[in-house]
Amino acid sequence: MEKKIRYDTGKVHRVNLAIISILAVLICGPLIFSRAICSLIGNIVAMIVVVVIDVLTPDS
Repeated sequence: MEKKIRYDTGKVHRVNLAIISILAVLICGPLIFSRAICSLIGNIVAMIVVVVIDVLTPDS
């Protein structure tokens, strides 16, 4: 007999958002403190764009 596996996509989306946000802070955070903020504007904007796109992506 075949098992049917059901996923709670809303919960998966929230976990994915948390993981992406934590990784963005862990990757860009040390760079911001080790260098001047002005030289990292591109990285900061990219981090914000990724998080915003993830937040705006609807649960499917």
